[in-house]
Amino acid sequence: MTSRFSGAIGRQSDAAEWATTSEGSVAPAIGCGCQWPVCAVPAAAVRSRNPAKAMWRMGPPFVCASLPQPRGLSKVPLDSKPTWADKNALRGEAEMRTQRVLVTIALVALAAVAGPAASADRTARHGAAAQMRGIDDPRAFVAQMYDAYVHGGEDRPPPDPAYAYSPRLAALFAAYQRWQDAHPDTVGALDFDWWTNAQDWQISQVSLVVRAGDGPGRRTVTARFHNGDRQDSTRFEFVLIDGRWFLDDAINGTGHGESGWTLSALLRERE
Repeated sequence: MTSRFSGAIGRQSDAAEWATTSEGSVAPAIGCGCQWPVCAVPAAAVRSRNPAKAMWRMGPPFVCASLPQPRGLSKVPLDSKPTWADKNALRGEAEMRTQRVLVTIALVALAAVAGPAASADRTARHGAAAQMRGIDDPRAFVAQMYDAYVHGGEDRPPPDPAYAYSPRLAALFAAYQRWQDAHPDTVGALDFDWWTNAQDWQISQVSLVVRAGDGPGRRTVTARFHNGDRQDSTRFEFVLIDGRWFLDDAINGTGHGESGWTLSALLRERE
């Protein structure tokens, strides 16, 4: 009579031999749920928390057909003997799962460590960028702006150099823009390009003069230029803050009335 063992043990006497414990008793059939009086499952496997895996580690013929097959193991017909390749495949998959778990743990730990460092690095870079606001040389800055107007063509102004504005001038621009956004149908006082003092331009013959400003840490760059056949001039007032120069105001002509304007005053107008 043959038994229901995938190891095809064949005789109950052989099964009894494998089921004998170190004390000489026969392992009961409680480890695998087998209905045979004597099961070929070794006592060590019966006492294991996972009898199926314990038997697979032991190798053939310790595989009972009534035990659930370990996860990740290819199906083995009940009338065939398990091979060492199956066991090696099980071990390999277990090792891969372990490696995936270890990699996940390592990535989580790395993120926990690198997260604050990355945040600190972003903060430092943001601080460095903020410190780089302003300019080194007021004259070179004004020359660069007018050069962009000369070579950029009509109706193509250069990008707004907000990085060069002083905190006072930047706040005035921001307030003016908020008001303009809230009144889209209203034309504000700044309805022209204040670098060229015009709505259309054809800039040429630019000359610059630099002098000390009215007070310590101040400098004035006066730009004289031709816009078409019209001659014009604008004074750009710079202030020194923490070793960097910032544009604080611009004054065209006399600075007021019909013969000129002051940029900060225009930005305060609301009608």
